[in-house]
Amino acid sequence: MDEPSCAGLLARFDDGPALLAAARAAHAAGYRVLEGHAPEPLPGLPAALGVPASRTPRLALLAALLAAAGFFALQVWSAVWAYPFNIGGRPLFSWPAFLVVSIDMALLSAVLTAFVGLLVGGGLPRLYHPVFNVPQFTTGTEAYFLYLDAADVRFDPQATPAWLEAHGASEIHEVPA
Repeated sequence: MDEPSCAGLLARFDDGPALLAAARAAHAAGYRVLEGHAPEPLPGLPAALGVPASRTPRLALLAALLAAAGFFALQVWSAVWAYPFNIGGRPLFSWPAFLVVSIDMALLSAVLTAFVGLLVGGGLPRLYHPVFNVPQFTTGTEAYFLYLDAADVRFDPQATPAWLEAHGASEIHEVPA
């Protein structure tokens, strides 16, 4: 079986609202492997592309709670059962002293989990993408692009360019594989 000659289509739009409208229409038409590229953050673009909500905040909270509970338990175990030294008449279970380390470790684990979640969720580091082979793909101040991947089941090399033109694309470029 021979390889496809193109990786997809890259459509340029004149402004952000046109890109948003085309992204919504593409998702509604059944395209699922698509990406939007804009020079500034466009509110609503991830939802228009059908990107699911991130699980990173919930994972960071879970990591913080587990780390806080784990380090609190480790300190209680070491001070009360493993090495019970009564120094200066203080109680063995001195929970206020254990909170500082527990909170610090909770924050550290939440930040590390959020950072890893950002990298994994964003597919980073992405060192190569086929759209980089298109000379017209720029990240200038007025370039808004919608990329439709050829791997999408809805993708048709003849019908998709006409569909993009009908939805306001000013330029359409074939992305080499």
